[in-house]
Amino acid sequence: MSLPAGSERRERMILAALTLTAVLSCCGIGAFGSALLSAGPPDTAEPVAPTVAASGDSRTAPSPMPPSGVPTSTSAPVPTSAPRPTLTRSPRVTAVPTTAPGSQETPTDVGTLVPDSVGASASAPDGQDASGAPVSFAPAMLVDGQVDTAWRVPGDGIGQWLAFAFDADVTVRNLYIVTGYTKIDPTDGANRFLENRRVTRVRITFSETQYLDVPLRDAPEVQMITINPPVTTRNVWLTIQDSTAHGGRDFAAISEVVIAGTR
Repeated sequence: MSLPAGSERRERMILAALTLTAVLSCCGIGAFGSALLSAGPPDTAEPVAPTVAASGDSRTAPSPMPPSGVPTSTSAPVPTSAPRPTLTRSPRVTAVPTTAPGSQETPTDVGTLVPDSVGASASAPDGQDASGAPVSFAPAMLVDGQVDTAWRVPGDGIGQWLAFAFDADVTVRNLYIVTGYTKIDPTDGANRFLENRRVTRVRITFSETQYLDVPLRDAPEVQMITINPPVTTRNVWLTIQDSTAHGGRDFAAISEVVIAGTR
């Protein structure tokens, strides 16, 4: 006996859904998949307007890096694509840039969160220093623990993004950023910080609804950004929103990014 038209239609829909689920599962893109897609930070249809408070423009010399421990080298591969965001609703977040870590109350297990991969929308080609030694400007330079190396991109960099991906959820409490290319060439004494553009404003994105816009001081120092409340995520994007004029080398640069929190 043939099935009623409505029953046949329901069976076809169920079969199609099961087939689609199987295909997505084989490709590693399930409902909770962690496949990396070729996309930048997620677009936010209804932006949350975070409150951003900036401290005074302090020019004092900072401590080398946050005391929680900075990687001296990185084994993180440079991916060819950016991670897919986790689609979650969230409360708004705020950021308070300061010159150096303060006395805030944080768990004792807060430390440096070394990403499993670092990517970028674009990077400048490798170059040479004044002695002819090769210099890389790949995204991996951002997490090598050295402030005299840098990632950079041609032009003012506005709209270019960086992606930091973790293989499991982490809770982000602070970001430490050293903007510009903070290097004095040991051969001819050239100040690469003044020669290149310095990034002065970034958007930090965690997911579809979690982001904040942060001003950065035009100074060769460690700037701490406190994430309040802390955000649990697997992905962090930095998108350049503004930069300075250049002093002879038309590249926008960031020397170091350290993500701190708990696993």
